[in-house]
Amino acid sequence: MNLATDGFIYIIDENDNTIACSMDAPELSKSLKENMDLSTEVINYSNGNVDTVLLYVRSEETGWKYVIDIPERAFLAELNRDKMLTTIFLISCFAINIMLAYILAYRNYIPIRDIKNMLTKKSPETVHYKNEFDDIKSSIADALNAHNHLNHIVATRSLLCDLIF
Repeated sequence: MNLATDGFIYIIDENDNTIACSMDAPELSKSLKENMDLSTEVINYSNGNVDTVLLYVRSEETGWKYVIDIPERAFLAELNRDKMLTTIFLISCFAINIMLAYILAYRNYIPIRDIKNMLTKKSPETVHYKNEFDDIKSSIADALNAHNHLNHIVATRSLLCDLIF
């Protein structure tokens, strides 16, 4: 047990005497043993500079307590690892989504840019619009005005041609 979690195992009788423990296990204090009688089956405490978790089960037949003393870093190691992996996964998903949004927005912008370039014969450096849609709208309006002007010229010329011929 000590090799896997750096923890210690204790067996304590009904009189709070330590019957057996792991090799090199520190002695549990009297107040800690008394807290085992009063509290739940999990006790958090500081053993020197190491925060530890004390887990115990009381036997109903003998009244003995079977105790394991685990450093908090080992007790929550899997949870901390899962939390770290989840955070990395969420950050990765966020970064991938930003890149995909940029790529898709650029891909959808290309046809708009092509329509704008097709509709405008003006030099893009001379006219500045708020965005591409305003540029396209003004280009379509210019094209419709030019179409109306040409229709007017054709109508005027056709009247002239009718009069001459």
